[in-house]
Amino acid sequence: MRKSEADLAATGKIFKKRLCSSRVEGSVTHLLARLREGDRTALDPLVAVVYPELHRIAAAYLREERPSHVLQPTVLI
Repeated sequence: MRKSEADLAATGKIFKKRLCSSRVEGSVTHLLARLREGDRTALDPLVAVVYPELHRIAAAYLREERPSHVLQPTVLI
C-alpha cells in the first residue's frame, strides 16, 4: 500500500518535530550556517546528525512498497 499525501506530510512533521524537540535543532542550524559561510568542515557533522533520521524515514517508505521491490533505504538518501 502506498502512503497518501497526508501520511507523507505527517512523516515530514514528525521528522521536523524530532529535530526541533532536542538540542539537534541548534546544532543543525549552526552547521548549516557554517556551510553557507563556506566552512566545508561542517558537512561531516551535519550528515552524522541528519542521516540516521533520513534513513529511518526512507525505511518506513520502503516498508509500504510491494514485497518484491529491490531498493534499500540508503539508495533513497
